[in-house]
Amino acid sequence: MSLFGYTPNPEENEWILSDPDVPGVFGLSPNDANRIRQSWTLNKRHLLLTDALLALVPSWKRGAQGIGDCVAWGWALAADIATAVDIVVDKEPWKFKGLYATEPLYGGGRVESQGKTFAGWRDGSYGGATAKWVTKWGLLRKLNYSVATGNREHDLTKYSSDKAKNWGAYGCGGKNDKGKLDTVARDYPVKEAVLVTNFDDAANCIFNGWPIAVCSGQGFTKTRDKDGLCSPRGSWSHCMTFAGVRFDRPGLLCLNSWGYSNKGPHGIPTHDEVMKCGFWVDAKVAEKMLRGQDSYAVTGVRGLEPREVDFGKGWEI
Repeated sequence: MSLFGYTPNPEENEWILSDPDVPGVFGLSPNDANRIRQSWTLNKRHLLLTDALLALVPSWKRGAQGIGDCVAWGWALAADIATAVDIVVDKEPWKFKGLYATEPLYGGGRVESQGKTFAGWRDGSYGGATAKWVTKWGLLRKLNYSVATGNREHDLTKYSSDKAKNWGAYGCGGKNDKGKLDTVARDYPVKEAVLVTNFDDAANCIFNGWPIAVCSGQGFTKTRDKDGLCSPRGSWSHCMTFAGVRFDRPGLLCLNSWGYSNKGPHGIPTHDEVMKCGFWVDAKVAEKMLRGQDSYAVTGVRGLEPREVDFGKGWEI
C-alpha cells in the first residue's frame, strides 16, 4: 500500500514565508541564487549527497511510513543528509549521534507550528509548516528522551505509526507533553529552510550540500528505465527528498518513504539501498514539482555548531 499525506496549503505557506517572526524560512532572491551558483554547467558532473550519509551509517536502510506522515519523512531524511554532509564533507567538528525522528516533525508541523492545540485525526501536513517547526523549534534524534522529560511516551528509538498518529493530533510529545519535548527540540534548530522553485536553483542547492524536502502532486512509475529515471504518471500528494543531481541526462535523485519501492537499472552507480527507495527525475518534471512553491532546501542544523564560552557570562552560542 502506497501512503501519502501531503495536503497543500498555499495561503498559509505564503504567510509563513513573509512572517518576520520566522526569519529562517525564505525564498531565494536573485542575489542569493547567484551567491550559491556552482560551475556544474561547465563540468557536467553528477553528485550524490547520499554518499555522505552512507559514510557515517554504512548499514543505512530506508524505513517506511505507517500513516500519512510523508512530510515528516521527507524532512527528516533531508536533515539526516544535511548533517552528514556537514560532518563528512565540510569536516565540522561535531560527532554524528544518530538519525532524526519523524514523529516530532509530524506533530510539531501540524500543531505547534500552526498555533493549534489539537489538529484532528485526519492525516496530512505541508512543507511550509514543517519548515517553520524545524527553524523555530528544531529536530530530535531517534533517542529515548523519557528519562529527561519524565514521560515514557518520549522514547523515539523506533518509529511508531501509533505515536505519529497521536502526536499529529496533539503536537510534538503528545497530549501529556506539557511543552517538555518542544524545549528539547529547540536545542537543534535547522539553520535555514530555503524555498526552491526551479531545477537550476535545486541543482545549486544540492551542489552546496543542501538536500531538498520536495512536496508535490506528481506521481511516477515504480520501475526505472535504462538510465535510472522513473516516468511521470498519475498523482501522488506526497513529500519526498531530492538528494542528488546529474547532467548526462539532467535530473534530480528522488528518495521515497515507502521502504523498498523501486526497481530497475540505477543509471549512475549508486548504493543499492539508496536505489531501493530512489529514482532519477527528469529536470523538466522536477521543475514542475518545484513550481508547487512548497519545497525547501535544508542548510544544516544550528544546534550542532561549536559553542564559545565567555567564563564571565557562561555558555553563549
